[in-house]
Amino acid sequence: MQKNDNILEVARNIVTLKNQLETVNELKEQAFEPCRFPNHYTLKQLDDFHNIWVKLYHFPGIRIRNFGDFESKLDLLSNAYISRREFCESPSVISACESVEKYIEEQTEEISKYETVLNTLYNRFANGTGDLSFIFKASKVKELIITNFLLS
Repeated sequence: MQKNDNILEVARNIVTLKNQLETVNELKEQAFEPCRFPNHYTLKQLDDFHNIWVKLYHFPGIRIRNFGDFESKLDLLSNAYISRREFCESPSVISACESVEKYIEEQTEEISKYETVLNTLYNRFANGTGDLSFIFKASKVKELIITNFLLS
């Protein structure tokens, strides 16, 4: 984010980041499911969890270390060699979950920064509208323009 930011570019970045964040949050809800007790899962469902984790592993910006060890733990779980508790307490599983959480936290902070820049750029725009600035400075109008036009 620089001084010459364009309001449309900043808005586009916010929309992109929010879409990525929404996707990761949806995947996270499904991926973290095996560690939610006392639910029970079939081996087929555990295979589905594996596929979700592979998507998270390949998602740009998420850095999961020791994914091979994580996958081996998931295979042990899928083949009923370890319990879900053993799986969830495994360092590689904890690390993978923390990586996803860290990504979500970083994306949320990045969105917040872009929203601050967008707010500044909008205020600069509103101040530059001369006699009509009172219209664009009105909070409802500002919210409407930002939400319904720039971020839609």
